[in-house]
Amino acid sequence: MRIVADQGRQSSFDIEAAPKKMRITFRLSILLVLVSTIVVLSGVLYATTWYYGSRSVNVLVDSLLDGAAKHALDRVTHYVAPAEKAAELSRRLASTQVLHADQYDQLEGYFINLLRIYPQIAMLNYGDEQGNFLMVKRFPSDVRATAHPVRQRAGGSRTAYGTARPAKEKPGHPRRSTAEVKGGAEAKGGAEAKVGSTPSAVPGRLDASDGLEAMARHYLFDSALAIDPEQKPMVVGQQTLATKIVRRTGGRPFVMWKYRNREGDVVGAWYSGHPAYDARIRPWYRQVKRTGRQGWTGVYLFYTGKMPGIGSAAPVRNEQGRLRGVVDVEIELYRISDFLATLKIGKHGIVFLMDGKGRIVGYPDSKQLRRQVLRKGKKVWELTPVEALPDAQVVASYRALKRRTGLKISKTVRFSFHRGGKVYRAMYVPFPGGVGKDWLVGLVVPEEDFLTGIHKNRTATMLLSGLFALLALVVAFVVARSISRPLAELAQETDRIRRFELEGDVPVSSSLAEVDAMVESVRRMKAGLRSFEKYVPRDLVRRLLRSGREAGLEGRRRTCTVFFSDIAGFTSIAEGMDPERLVQHLSEYFEAVTNVLLDHGATIDKFIGDAVMAFWGAPQRTEDHAERACRAALAVQEILAELGRTWKDRGMPDMRTRIGLHSGDVVAGNIGSEVRLNYTIIGDTVNLASRLEGINKVYGTHLVVSEETQSRVGEMIAVRVLDVVAVKGRREGVRIYELRGLSESRDEREKEFEDLCAKAFEAYLDGRFELARDRWAQADALVEGDRACSVMIVRCDEFIASPPPADWNGVYVARSK
Repeated sequence: MRIVADQGRQSSFDIEAAPKKMRITFRLSILLVLVSTIVVLSGVLYATTWYYGSRSVNVLVDSLLDGAAKHALDRVTHYVAPAEKAAELSRRLASTQVLHADQYDQLEGYFINLLRIYPQIAMLNYGDEQGNFLMVKRFPSDVRATAHPVRQRAGGSRTAYGTARPAKEKPGHPRRSTAEVKGGAEAKGGAEAKVGSTPSAVPGRLDASDGLEAMARHYLFDSALAIDPEQKPMVVGQQTLATKIVRRTGGRPFVMWKYRNREGDVVGAWYSGHPAYDARIRPWYRQVKRTGRQGWTGVYLFYTGKMPGIGSAAPVRNEQGRLRGVVDVEIELYRISDFLATLKIGKHGIVFLMDGKGRIVGYPDSKQLRRQVLRKGKKVWELTPVEALPDAQVVASYRALKRRTGLKISKTVRFSFHRGGKVYRAMYVPFPGGVGKDWLVGLVVPEEDFLTGIHKNRTATMLLSGLFALLALVVAFVVARSISRPLAELAQETDRIRRFELEGDVPVSSSLAEVDAMVESVRRMKAGLRSFEKYVPRDLVRRLLRSGREAGLEGRRRTCTVFFSDIAGFTSIAEGMDPERLVQHLSEYFEAVTNVLLDHGATIDKFIGDAVMAFWGAPQRTEDHAERACRAALAVQEILAELGRTWKDRGMPDMRTRIGLHSGDVVAGNIGSEVRLNYTIIGDTVNLASRLEGINKVYGTHLVVSEETQSRVGEMIAVRVLDVVAVKGRREGVRIYELRGLSESRDEREKEFEDLCAKAFEAYLDGRFELARDRWAQADALVEGDRACSVMIVRCDEFIASPPPADWNGVYVARSK
């Protein structure tokens, strides 16, 4: 529906005739453009400085990370490379019989020389298929040999028992304190005894059944090195060399330890007849036996010391190519941590190494490489997982890496992440093939370490921009205020109009001619819309305004509750009043009914003479449309009862209204032609609601609702059943009720009345007319003359006298509207 209202157009003469006041053109507001230009240029300068500064920092950070990663890769690779070379050399020497693996004196000397050449090698091992084993290792300076009493054996020989144990480590300094070896002895005459300073001083061959036992007797019983608990500990050099021999063939099994000082002199020995160590079950041995070739072991904790290390193990074969034993060269990894501690990236950056299982291989704080955990009631050492580190930024970067890659990394990964309100840069670089093939170099650094200079530049830029903009802002403040305030008020007013809130005038004024003209236009639009809303439902207008499109012929199926009302005896009232008083009286009536309906969210469709048509559920969907309609109908009756008393005092006739309510499907939309539309609802539901209003005349009621409406509301309302009626124009019957009020407000007498009517109607439908008549009579006695009860009593009398046909279904056919 398109409404055209001729509002007229204000001429320039009218504007000039208006009271004069100071006005300026909108062009003067161009001053604000100048200020805005300064602000924008300042912002661009600031943003440019920040952008290029950040870009430079990103390049710098990437360069630093790349350099640190390359440095770490080179140093770590160079650090562990001797292990692979030494293992390969040992394998070749043993395979070509230059080095005899069964000659432990020769093999021990060879191992000691390798330890002297390569300081990063911590230990060399050789084990064979029979379980025999030789190890030469750098014993940390804090290992002590503790003596126990020497027992006398049968035949005059002695067996010495002792234990070698590491002293308690100091936090952060594993294996680095001064060496103490208990068990030194004084030679006869009080002089300190030494055994030859070269490895060749150790006699014996593995295949000689007596050789190793003879060697043990030499160090433990025949020499001045026999462990004696009476002697005081002897402090040796900064580090000792330890040789461990395990024999399981050629005689009684035993294990023997020898300790050497820095000069290579044997300074202590230890012997046991119960070897516990078996090289054949160690990771390095099992790996070579499984693969048949030389290779790097994974990171694991050494049997003694429980410090992390990695080794290169190679097979030693006999002339037939069968595996004879395995040589293993081990490197402790804590020295890598010492190197990583020297790498600095910014103030708080960190570089670390991890393996493919998420365990720490190298870390600036070497004490974090391992941790002690409780398993099956025992404390055991294990490699520290990255997620167990105390450094939160490293843990956060690792978790971000897992989310991004699932730890499947074949090339360098760079990313940023947030933690604790800060931004961090992280990079993970995989190791090349060979050693540590699943290792990653991780680098994490907070961005703020590199943004200090940018922050300073940004501050300077902000101060400079502020100085330029301050003067312009001060000058433009008054102009901006004179423009922005009325425009803001006008925007608020137009927003109220958009919501169809049309009360009051437009409280906006401005000294700008253009703004003042806009205010006048809004004022006229508001007045026009106030007139417009009196002809069209307000919700419909709001919907049209929100849609922003022109109304056209259209209809939508909706479920609604329809309200029809009509004034009882209006014809007689109109005949007894002059037209002016009738219009005034009718206006008061419509005003009261309209306000109640609008308060309950109704859409008022039309006024038909003294009748009112309204509905709920369109154009705005409402789920509780039936409840709203029932409450509105009761409120209409209540307000008209109050008005009736007022009218009586004024000598004016009472206007009692009859109301019909029905719920069901309708077609809601714009009905009419292209030139004239009416938003309304049509359908059988509308017709039935109109007929229910008229059916009040038959039963002497004022508010009739259909069964459909009553079922939607349920026990919220109090009703009494009236009849099953086929209204004019319908063949099917519909059960109707009198709406008597809200259930919560009913007293016992009213509940009894409604219950008697319900029981009477049940008996009536069952054909028990005598019982139905008696119950209606009881109900009529309660209210002293109810017309509906009287109607049904008369009908029961008729059916008693002349019973209905066998196919009677209780439907009463109304003959009039």
